[in-house]
Amino acid sequence: MKRLVQFSTMVILLTLSFPNFTLSQTLKIIHFNVGDGDATLILSPSGETLLVDSGKDRSSVVTAIATYLEDSLEIYDLDYTLATHYHDDHIGGFIDLFNLYGYLPDTAFDRGSNPGYHSQTYADYINAAGAARTTITPNYVIDLGLGVAVWVVCVNGTLYNGTYPTNLPVTGGVYENVRSICLLLEYNNFRYVVAGDLIGQWVGGLNYDMETPCSQAIGEINTFQVNHHGGGSSTNRNWLTNLSPETAVVSGGSLQGSQSVMNRLEGMARFDTLYHTGTMASYCATKSVVCNDNIVLETDGLTYYDISWLAFTDTYAIGADAASGDVSLCPTTSGSPYRINESVKSYTPTELALFSAFPNPFNATTVISFELRVASLVKLEVFDVRGNIVGARPVSPLSGSGATPTTDFYTAGSHRITFNGTGLPSGIYIYCLTAGNFTGAGKMVLIK
Repeated sequence: MKRLVQFSTMVILLTLSFPNFTLSQTLKIIHFNVGDGDATLILSPSGETLLVDSGKDRSSVVTAIATYLEDSLEIYDLDYTLATHYHDDHIGGFIDLFNLYGYLPDTAFDRGSNPGYHSQTYADYINAAGAARTTITPNYVIDLGLGVAVWVVCVNGTLYNGTYPTNLPVTGGVYENVRSICLLLEYNNFRYVVAGDLIGQWVGGLNYDMETPCSQAIGEINTFQVNHHGGGSSTNRNWLTNLSPETAVVSGGSLQGSQSVMNRLEGMARFDTLYHTGTMASYCATKSVVCNDNIVLETDGLTYYDISWLAFTDTYAIGADAASGDVSLCPTTSGSPYRINESVKSYTPTELALFSAFPNPFNATTVISFELRVASLVKLEVFDVRGNIVGARPVSPLSGSGATPTTDFYTAGSHRITFNGTGLPSGIYIYCLTAGNFTGAGKMVLIK
């Protein structure tokens, strides 16, 4: 698939010792079979967890989630939870998970105040979350460790850049689904989206299409969780065209799903399979698989992702048809910390070839290597995941690199720059290297 940036990738697998758990090399995303609801667990290779939504407030659903966490994953506490919006089938399970099973997280993310929508389930959720409840804002990045980052594309009808693309009023009674939080997860080359019940159409003469601007900001992905359980007001053509997913998972029960959505997925040439957690009202004609089970996605983030249920596993390649990077990861002051606009000038290996930082992950120092076709002024900028510059300067070459140390120019050929992360906290960093009119970028992970 087409990626934001394509680089030669060198992977260093480090053996790290941590108390209480062993680091995995893979990311797992568990889509729980909760009937008429959503509940999705993200388990980072670092061991950090994020539970997005929790299904309805039914004892059988909550018991199944808690049992899977304990027995299958040996997870006894959660780092983060996130409520995409406040409908009962998305937040109901949190109440017993927090109160009865001891899964109150360190941080319970949601959109904050709730004008225009009230329910007993919402009141019970507020009480259960208590002091852990934290308002999340657009453009926030949840760092799950070891290169797994979750970008908040929109919250409460507001995009990452602060704009309100729909007719959603700031306060007052409105359609609850359009307030859903949209998340983009990135792990190396793997990209995944989950967005609750996000809306993609006009309703009652008002524009509630949040899917189109969100998908324009996200770009192409590997897979996603279908919005609104496959309901007809979501997963519009722009969403599918912009994301161009290869697979998808839909969470829902017998009364959910729209044939119009299934037909749109069916008609996408690139789309391969739609996996259903349970039996639904509608299906793709040839591309649906009814799993009637939890659906587990597992990926190394570089070469493959698996989708498993019951005794079955389907495997998909990552980046097999990737194109040369035409969008930079370099931040801008008005945009997401991972993207700039699509018109940015691309580079080719004949002008600038930028390679992965080595080692990566790293402790204290790492080396950034690149090749130039012609002599150029070179500038290196390093950003944290929120887009803050932690290092920005014209750089002088290393001794013996082939350029004069007293100048800012590098001659044609191969060069290396050592980045020193001493004094910076552990986390994900974006490095952007500019040579003449060309820019390349990559991610590196600092572990202390």
